[in-house]
Amino acid sequence: MSRKILLFLLGIFLLIETSSCSPAAGLEDFETHNGFNHFFAQADEIENQFYFIQDMTSWRKTRMMYLDKDAKEAFPLCGKAECTHNSGNSDCNAEIPGTASGMAADKETLLYMVCEEEKGEYSVYRMRSDGTHRRKVRTLTSADPAKDPDFPRGNRRIMFHRGHLYASGDKTILKDGEWECYNIIIDYDLSNEDPGHILYERPSDPDTYGGFQVRAVGSFLYYVRGEVLEPDDVNKAYMEIGRINIETGEREEIFADGCDFGFYEVFTDGNRFIFTSFADGRVMEYDDHEKRIRELMNFDTDGERFMTMYLTENRVIGFTFPEKDICHIEIRDFDGNILYDVKRKRAEFEYGGRTFCGMDDECFYCSYVYGGEDTAAKECLAVYPLDSDGYYIAWQD
Repeated sequence: MSRKILLFLLGIFLLIETSSCSPAAGLEDFETHNGFNHFFAQADEIENQFYFIQDMTSWRKTRMMYLDKDAKEAFPLCGKAECTHNSGNSDCNAEIPGTASGMAADKETLLYMVCEEEKGEYSVYRMRSDGTHRRKVRTLTSADPAKDPDFPRGNRRIMFHRGHLYASGDKTILKDGEWECYNIIIDYDLSNEDPGHILYERPSDPDTYGGFQVRAVGSFLYYVRGEVLEPDDVNKAYMEIGRINIETGEREEIFADGCDFGFYEVFTDGNRFIFTSFADGRVMEYDDHEKRIRELMNFDTDGERFMTMYLTENRVIGFTFPEKDICHIEIRDFDGNILYDVKRKRAEFEYGGRTFCGMDDECFYCSYVYGGEDTAAKECLAVYPLDSDGYYIAWQD
């Protein structure tokens, strides 16, 4: 073999080796899962394996956890055989170096965004689903609003999709002595350290704010923006639906008109747009053929009112008001068929603040913060099997 051929082959080998060692290697195929990407829900799933971030709703040091469904217990996600997994041990792969604020899982990879308080910056980390190979992907931006006023601080949603991080939410800046608010979407390429690129920015009046949510599907980001037209009636609203091509940056308006409800959550697969109502048990759908919003179903029947309604892949889950002693949870598919209907005495933790984490074919998952009046607040992860009317506590702090 000639020296030139040998050097050529060696160069190819080094190129492959270098690229495979890149912190962002393989992330261009990473897809977000809209069934688990809910506000404040630091949880996701790979092939029926549930992962979540401990202390999901607090501002303390956090750890990556996984649920052993056979043991009905959650454990720190660390693949080091010699590790004791003690909280505060920075060498443990389960330990997250700061406050987590966004997490997703796909194809044996977990990604999460961290506010590293000691460094004063937001960063992205990755690890394998077996708890090994934890490493930093990149630094995003400063955690100081004065140094990066564009980064969304309020109602923030983080999505990891096809090699990018998309941060959406609200930004607030002080201009000429007055506060100005904007809905914003910023794109960060995970393969480099370039600053974020603004894909969408629009002024938002805090007095008429009606929500802003974004979903990633294929080559598009779909966004829904709402305004409340009358402060005393959230059902008199304005809605804007649009999409952004993440390859070209081109933005397209799909719908912009008044509607008779304020939305709480949004689900889309790129074809259907399903919404739950902020004020009642209605589930609405955007009808692209008629270019209007229509009612799909209503959970409020028999004198019951459902307080919160969440959306996953082809399913809606509703919970009745927490001040009542009877807990009623109902799940329907998008055709209105009832898949789960349970009424029972409300458990102590179910009186607290709930974060819906997601649902698979076996269970749905919720984290709760409860107590706190006379004692320190408690947190727990509750797992609800779909084939029974019960639950179990997989983790508690």
